[in-house]
Amino acid sequence: MTLPLIRSTSFVSWRRAVVVALILAAASAGLAPAQAAASPGWRIEQALPGETVQNGLIFATGKTNAWAVASDNFGALDLVRWNGSTWQPVPTPANLGGNAVTAQALAGSNAHDMWLFSGSTADTWTGSEWSQQVLTGLDSGFGVTAAAVSGAGVWAFGAAPGKTEIGPPRALRLTSGKWTTVAMPGLVLRVSEPSESDLWALGTSRATEYRTINNWRMILMHWAKGKWNAVSLSGARLSRGHPALALNFVALSPSDVWAIAAATPNPCGCVAQPAGLLLEHWNGHRWTVTRLTGYRGVTGPVSDGHGGFWFVSQRGSDPFFVHVSNGKIASTAVPRSHGEYVSVDGLANIPGTRSVWASGSLAPHDGHGLEGVILKYGP
Repeated sequence: MTLPLIRSTSFVSWRRAVVVALILAAASAGLAPAQAAASPGWRIEQALPGETVQNGLIFATGKTNAWAVASDNFGALDLVRWNGSTWQPVPTPANLGGNAVTAQALAGSNAHDMWLFSGSTADTWTGSEWSQQVLTGLDSGFGVTAAAVSGAGVWAFGAAPGKTEIGPPRALRLTSGKWTTVAMPGLVLRVSEPSESDLWALGTSRATEYRTINNWRMILMHWAKGKWNAVSLSGARLSRGHPALALNFVALSPSDVWAIAAATPNPCGCVAQPAGLLLEHWNGHRWTVTRLTGYRGVTGPVSDGHGGFWFVSQRGSDPFFVHVSNGKIASTAVPRSHGEYVSVDGLANIPGTRSVWASGSLAPHDGHGLEGVILKYGP
């Protein structure tokens, strides 16, 4: 899921605002045909008139299978899938009631094993229909914070049920057809899978999960040898001593993990956040930090498929893609549509390739609300 700078007074309100928030569109329904483009760079691949892709919920398992969770102008849940040539609508799970705000996490391993998580349910796409499973052991009101499907099984991350507030962080793991509960060292907000046998997570420490966002202590978590181990994040600060909070990361290998930190959100949302990001690199033993001045906000990062990664940020009013590879940082403007800026809300690496999907939205000239767009890097 995308985690931008957040202004909220409590974890629960922040969680609901980020994970279940959606932007309503007011254009007519239907999918526009893909644009022909031979350029290997970033381009707008397809427009989604009347649709807006929900915050960061885009996922790919290969060249011919990618999914995105969208909502129409009434907020109803719509799913679209890339079949190798175009993005097409897919039937939605009946139990979700057509409400897009209920979709919380999306993951999968192939076209016949896609998972959509919502509250206390997990819906599996088997290639032709949805099969629903009830998740017991997670707080249904809190829902699923992140999900992963890897060689280590299917994972749903959240919190244990509590009597008056959310319980301690917990994960459900599906192996051999059975769900088991796994204790977590922190409340997981994002996951990254550099390989089938390697799984990483980013979240707030168990001791600070109940605090307001600006008082969180973020940790990395690594699944190895049958258990989760915590790795403390760098304590670096932005210029002028501003504290920073890592809310985005990507693991490229066990000795190549990158976190992106931004200014700590203020609880009231009444003070403009200072610009600047920190690129924090873990080499398996220690952290090094690179400061990016003037950058605001982060979408991503995701692997570029050959040792580097992409993310999206903004300087002034201009959004741009940032590529980090071999010690070099390069940026390129996000393509416009009909002269309008496109905001990017989600990124997804296409496994086995150097290509990346991006989902976003734009405001048409006619003022009829936002319109969804799918962008792509590479062939």
